[in-house]
Amino acid sequence: MLSAVGPKQAFQVLEQSLSTRIHRFLLLHPAVAQALLPLHAASSAPVARMQQASGYSPRCFIAVVRFAVGLTPKHYHRIQRFNSVLRGIAAQEGGLGDVVAAAGYSDQAHLYREFREFAGVTPTQYRLAGPDRPLHHRVGDK
Repeated sequence: MLSAVGPKQAFQVLEQSLSTRIHRFLLLHPAVAQALLPLHAASSAPVARMQQASGYSPRCFIAVVRFAVGLTPKHYHRIQRFNSVLRGIAAQEGGLGDVVAAAGYSDQAHLYREFREFAGVTPTQYRLAGPDRPLHHRVGDK
């Protein structure tokens, strides 16, 4: 950060540094870390399959994941899937339908519900705002 030219570049360096740390699984049981990898990759595999692969009971798996990442496994998976759509939109990888299908959404209504919940706008409104915008999630009540 010391070599940054101005505050904007300093914040970009800080954001990159923090971003790489967020994606590491620190102090996490190896079975749970292994189960989270497909969730992190926004796979379309059901969370129940990840729980079974971990060897934990459903209740214990939820508790361990919530302790490790602050979210339930299902909510974590939803956010990762949503992020994969945002990355696809930013990279302009084909049409929106292709990006949505690759992320594992069941239909357009499913995507629109999650878009409104996480971003507070529709996919079209998000796209019009520009593909270079950072990944932001709405915080707070719906």
